[in-house]
Order: sequence, then C-alpha cells, then structure tokens
Amino acid sequence: MAGGAPTIVPTETDMKIVCIEDLREAGSKSMPIRAREFYNSGSTDQQTITENSAVFAKYWLRPRVLVDVSAADPSTSVWGRRIKFPLGISPAGLQAMAHPDGELATSRAAAEKGINMGISSFSNYKLADVINVGRTVGPINYAIQLYTMKNRGLQERIIREAEAQGCKAILLTADSPVLGVRYNEHRNDFRTPPGLDFPILEWKNEEVRGRTHEAGFIGFNDDAHSWAREIPWLRARTNMEIWIKGVLTGEDTQLAREYGCDGIVVSNHGGRQLDGVPATLDALPECVEAAAGKIRIHVDGGFRRGQDIFKALALGAECCWVGRPAIWGLAYDGQNGVEKMIDILYDEFRRSWLSLAIHSLFPIATMDVKQELAGEIDLVTQSILLASSNHDLKALKDLLRDGSANVQDAETGFTPLHAAIAACEDDEELNDQNNMNGKVLDPEEEAAVETVKLLLQNGAIWNDLDKNNETPGCIARRLGLNTLYETMVDAGVRAELLFSKLDEYQPLEDGEDEDEDEDEQQDTQKRDGTEEPTTEPLAEKQHQSEPSIPAAHSDQKDDVTIQKIIDDVSLDNKTYLRSALTFTEDKLLDESANAVMMDWETTIMNRHAEILLPVEGLRALNVGHGMGIVDTAIQSHSPKEHHIIEAHPQVLQQMRDRGWFDKPGVVVHEGRWQDIVPQLVEQGVLFDGIYYDTFAEDYKALRELFSEHVIGLLDPVGGKDGEGGKFSFYNGLGADRQICYDVYTKVSEMDLFEAGFDTGWEDIPVPSNLQDPSNWKDIRRPYWALDKYRLPTCTFIG
Repeated sequence: MAGGAPTIVPTETDMKIVCIEDLREAGSKSMPIRAREFYNSGSTDQQTITENSAVFAKYWLRPRVLVDVSAADPSTSVWGRRIKFPLGISPAGLQAMAHPDGELATSRAAAEKGINMGISSFSNYKLADVINVGRTVGPINYAIQLYTMKNRGLQERIIREAEAQGCKAILLTADSPVLGVRYNEHRNDFRTPPGLDFPILEWKNEEVRGRTHEAGFIGFNDDAHSWAREIPWLRARTNMEIWIKGVLTGEDTQLAREYGCDGIVVSNHGGRQLDGVPATLDALPECVEAAAGKIRIHVDGGFRRGQDIFKALALGAECCWVGRPAIWGLAYDGQNGVEKMIDILYDEFRRSWLSLAIHSLFPIATMDVKQELAGEIDLVTQSILLASSNHDLKALKDLLRDGSANVQDAETGFTPLHAAIAACEDDEELNDQNNMNGKVLDPEEEAAVETVKLLLQNGAIWNDLDKNNETPGCIARRLGLNTLYETMVDAGVRAELLFSKLDEYQPLEDGEDEDEDEDEQQDTQKRDGTEEPTTEPLAEKQHQSEPSIPAAHSDQKDDVTIQKIIDDVSLDNKTYLRSALTFTEDKLLDESANAVMMDWETTIMNRHAEILLPVEGLRALNVGHGMGIVDTAIQSHSPKEHHIIEAHPQVLQQMRDRGWFDKPGVVVHEGRWQDIVPQLVEQGVLFDGIYYDTFAEDYKALRELFSEHVIGLLDPVGGKDGEGGKFSFYNGLGADRQICYDVYTKVSEMDLFEAGFDTGWEDIPVPSNLQDPSNWKDIRRPYWALDKYRLPTCTFIG
C-alpha cells in the first residue's frame, strides 16, 4: 500500500505529552482537516460522543488504606492470553490516513505493550501483514471486525483468512444498518485519500475514490441482517469466538446469550452512529445485569484516563477498548505515539489500582467482603493442626468427628498433613539415617506415619500446597523421611485411581436431587485433591494434564472452568486447536505462553525412537508432531512406513512448508487422533512402534488410547525379529515435582497392566542447567523440575 498520508514529524516533545488530552491535541494538529474531522467527530449534534467521556465524572471511587499492594497484579486474560492490563485497541478503519504505517504501527505497538488489537474490515493493510508485524514483536491476539455483508462470498473469504491467520474472535458490528448522520463528512465531501486501498474488502483505491464513504458503505452493507440470520450463518463457518459489537440494552444482551454468542462489546460506535443514545458507561450496568455472568462483556467509548478503565471494571466489564486515542497517537508519532498512549493509560490505571488497594482484577465489586472474611480466625482449624503436629491421635480423632482433615492455616498454608510431617524436622538427621539403613522407625516418625494414615482415612488431600508451594510429600522428601514419602505416594495413587473409577460412573438420572449431586461432586474433588483455591494448577507441558481435573472431562463447563480455559488454552484441547501458536528455533508456544515442545527434549525423543525402531524397515506411528523432533528421530531409523497424526492447523502448515507431506513413506493424517485411529484399526493397519505425545489432552485421553486402540494397531509379532511391537509415550505428567511424577508413573503402570501391557522404565538424565530461569524465558511456567526423565516401553504381556 502506498502513500496517502503526510510523513509525521512530532512537533511536541514527549515531556509535554502527559495525558490523552495532550495526545489528542498534538495528534489532531498533525492531520489535515478532513482527516481530523473524520476521526474526531460524531453524528449530528455530538451529544453521545461528548457524553461518552463526560459520564465518567458521575462515578466516584472508594479507596481502602493500609493494604499491602506490593504483589498486586493488574494483568488479566482475554482470549486465552495474559495481557498487561484490561485494555485493547478497537478496530478503527483508515488508519493510514493518520500515519503512513497505519495498522502496521498500531499492531507493533500493541504487541510491544502486551495488549490485544481489533482489526477493522476497513484496514489499509492486508490482514496477514498487520498480524505478522505484530507477532514478530511479541505474542498478541487479534480479532477481526466484520459488518453484515450483501456479498456472502467476500464475507466468507474474510472469515477463512482471519481464521487461517490465527484471529481469536469476530467482532460483528451490529449497530450499523445505515451510517450515522455525520455532518462534517457531508460538508467536506469526504472520500478516501489517494493511494489507500482496503485489501480486506478487496477494494482498490481507484474504485473507492469514485464514491463517497457513505455510498461505498451502502453498497456492501446488508441492512436485512437479523439475529436468526447472522449468528447461525457465522457459527456454521468458523471456530472463532463470535462477539456482538454495538450492544446497549439488556434485551440485546439476552438475545446474544440465547443465540450462543461468546461475548458482547457495549458500544455506541464512538458516537458516530445514532446520536442521543446512552454513553456506554451508563449502558453497561443494564447489560451486565442481563448477562448474569453467562456471557462475557467488554466495553468501548470515551476512555481517556486510566481511572476510566477502573470505573468500567467496577461496573462489570472485563476489558475496555480505545479507538480514537490510538489514532491520535498514530498521527502524533506512528508506533511510538501509540505506545505513548498505552503507557499513559497503563500508568494512570496502575496508580489508581494501587491507590484503591486492589490485589487482583475480578471481582472488584466484592473485594471488601473477601478481605474481611480472610481475617477471621477459626479455632477448630488451629486445634486440628496442633493435634496433627503433636501426633495426638486421640485428640485428632475427636476433632475429626465434626471437623475436616482439609483445613489450612491462613499464614503458612499448612494442612494437617503438612503439620504432621513437618513436625519431624527436628529429628531429620536421625530419621534420614534410619530410613536409608532400613532400620526400624524412631517413635516420632512412627507416630507421624499413624497420624498421616488417620488423616488420609478422613479424606485429607494428598497434594494440597502450602504457602511455600510444597505438598506434604514434598516436605517428607526434603526431610529424607522415606517411609512418610512412600506413604504419601501410595495415598496419591489411591486417590487418582479412585477418581478414575468415579469418572467412569454415569451421571444421576433426571429427577435425582441436583443439590445432592453438587455436594457429591464437591466431596469427590476434596477426596482426589483437586481443590487448590490458593494456588495455580501444576505446571504442565502436556501433553497429559493431571487426571484430577474433572472439568476437562465434561462437556458442560461451569463459569469458573470457562474462565480458567480462557486464561489457559492448554486446559481444553478444542480451544488449544483453535489457538495461535508461536514457533521459534528452540520452542513451540501456545497463545497462553505454555510450552508445547522444547528442543531440550531432543535427547529424550531420540531414545524413544531408538527403542521403538531398533532396526531399519519397521512401521511407525507418531501421534502429535509438534516441532517434529520425534518424527525427525524416527526418520533417522529409515522406517518402511511412517504415519503421523496431527490436528493443529498451524503445525500442519509448518509440516507442509518443511516438506513432510512429500517425504517417501510418510503419511500425514490431518485431524484428532480420536477420529483417525479408529479408521486405521478398521483398515487393519499395523505398526511395529507407536509413540504418543499430544498437547492439551488429559491423562484420560492417553488411557483411552492404550486401553482401547493400541491393541488393534500394534503388531504382536512385529518389531525386531518378531519380538512384538512396542508402545511408548511422553512421560511428563506431574514433572514439576517429584511426588506427582512418582504417583502418576505408578498410576499409568497399573492402568497399562490392566490394558494388557508390561511396562519397563529407563531413567534418562535431563540437561543439568535446565532449571536455569533463562531456559524458561517467555514461558508461562516451567513444566519440568526433575533431574531425570523416566522413559516407558510397553509390550504385550507374555
């Protein structure tokens, strides 16, 4: 795209740009009058555009004092990615009229500052170009803005391109059956400047210059739109989220819920459509009430201060969007100007945030209540912890008749299990020697073992975390209390096996008491150790997430689970498969910054391939390509056949680019293994070696594969010298702490035996410097914290 806007040289220094109003003044001066009035004006009498900003003065803030905010975090998650604070850049068209770099500069600035961006259909640059320049700077999510179009073919092409480029959502502008009455555009006979195309709409400058902006809009916009027509049509053509932009009423919020939309943007089009409608901040509470927590709510319109963002959050919005401030920043100094705008709003928001003594974003409205509840002292809790620490079985039995074995100390995070094991620390050296030498336990540790067993019998959670991020088993291992450690490992195995069995039960029939069902589900969560409200879930590469995450097994996810998945796409396979990936030389990341695969695993993968394919000319199946490490290793053994199953569109495109589809003997199956493996079984295809390494699938998926399908794919007389085929998988479950790794290793071995497999294990050292923080830069959290990798080799029993 060429020219169309003057080269901007800032006339003001950054020292004078201290607020958005300064930026508006400086940016507006840099633009010709037609461009300035196109961006800055609203419709007819300018009532709504004026009220959008003025309305914030009606709302006052209630600060708290003497609150520790040293660890306060204003970041949040939108569309599966952490953003620096709850702000995004709205989809504004014709940005190259403000600065030659237009949307490219805005994209780079948003990525640099860690927020998301909406891309207008009226962008002056190609969608791929806008997205690619941003992702070269850093991780960023994009949404594509769409109108309802008469040309459905064009609309569908835009949707396909947006999905291929990794856009997370569609922002369907729903408030524009016609353009608003914009006096300045008529007075100025506004037309697109020379040299500016609209490539997303497939319009060249020559054709758009021949008509007014309004005439061009009338020609493509479909005013016959409706909820019943548009939403099902979009849903049938995309896996992107569908958000309705332009909602101002509770009634339309309810309709968005009923039609299954993913979210709404409370918006009045920046005051450019129907003048006299409410300011978005005034409309927000009505929409929040109608949403009833069942649909996500963002808001745009009039945000000029960081405090404005906070006020919108307090009224129920989850994220705010700005349009004109980004345009002013562009006109002022291109990318630097947009970054300046973001910095101003972030600094003001952060100062407001800290001054109001807020720790975390949601839900702001109930923060005071939560703080008061957190200060209450429970004497029963302290009594249970004390009896556990003293290994006083008689007192503990009495207390547990009415009390819980899962209480926690507010200061240390200790549960009774933590307290019982940590009480042995004074005898650490003696206990370590006794355990290592196989001697009889000293009385103190023997009492601790009996106390731990009593707590476990009363439902104590084996993997609860204290404030030091340690489970009870972690403490036992650190103190060298091997008997107590093995007791905790066995408890973990029993809990996970119990959960596995409970997961197989059918739900209650209709007519059963729903409250009882909810109570039973809560009890199950406490028994299997999944309820960890004060901690993040265990770090995971996987590949298989913990078997104790019940929400991952359910089609009907509650609001808490949905929020977790939005925050971390690795918790849900279908969400992950729709997400954008980032490929680098040494790692592959999902859009939540989880590591899908890293190159330190190469030694491990090579050994897997050596074991599965000890000689040339064998038949291999790999489920999950990722970075291609294991498939490259398989190729080095010259297999006769090499089948690969991969489901992620970006990985498949990478495979095409790198020639995997053209390699001799390689067959690439596109799709989820759950759909492809049964077809291979039905076709009678057999393999000598099978390897499994998928991402964002739980242990239940792995167990389903080896319990139901591997037996039909693995050749019992295949392999070297007819010794039988071999199955293996990436064994990364629970690898952020030794006790979890030991538990899940035992669980998988028992499940494999039940499925008809003997399993051998080989310990492989991992790189000695792996725990260096530099190895985990830009990664959400490390998924490996152990010294050794335990490699499984599975063969048919007998």
